[in-house]
Amino acid sequence: MSLPAMRSHHARSARFLASAALVVVLAAATSGCITTRATDTTGTVLSPASRTPEEWRRDLDGLAARYQANPQDVATAISYA
Repeated sequence: MSLPAMRSHHARSARFLASAALVVVLAAATSGCITTRATDTTGTVLSPASRTPEEWRRDLDGLAARYQANPQDVATAISYA
């Protein structure tokens, strides 16, 4: 192999290894984001224990009436489901 051909081969190998290393570093950096969870709770979701059975029944009855009046209302249908 001639000297310019060897340099070209080494340059391609170096670029490939640099690219592979960059992919590995990026994958490692972003994989941590997937496995972590936020530990703070915003309070917009009530815990089921904070409601009485009567409150659940009243809300369910209201959703049933709204769904029966308009079954095409997607938001009501999802809430009622």
